[in-house]
Amino acid sequence: MYGYRSNNLTLVCKERDEWESGFWRVARQKAFELIDCQLFLHRSKKEPAFFGGIIIGFYCFDTQGTGKIKERIVFRVKQVSELEGNVTSQEGWGQEQKTVY
Repeated sequence: MYGYRSNNLTLVCKERDEWESGFWRVARQKAFELIDCQLFLHRSKKEPAFFGGIIIGFYCFDTQGTGKIKERIVFRVKQVSELEGNVTSQEGWGQEQKTVY
């Protein structure tokens, strides 16, 4: 999965290089399918990844929107520095993310 929001990355365990990235608009079932997959974060769609890792889990987070509760996903990611610098093609990007299988 590729994303380009750089302000949603938080270190949660320095000893294990584990980070959290959220608040993604991803269906819960899709989030389950993304466990053990690679996650790349980009500052823009055209830049190389500044962060890369393996998704090791997630949790759901509810936010208040316009009168509705909107569920978002926060991924727990094990950082893999060798994945940083990855460049992806421009095809397939949605509003803020791209999933490649």
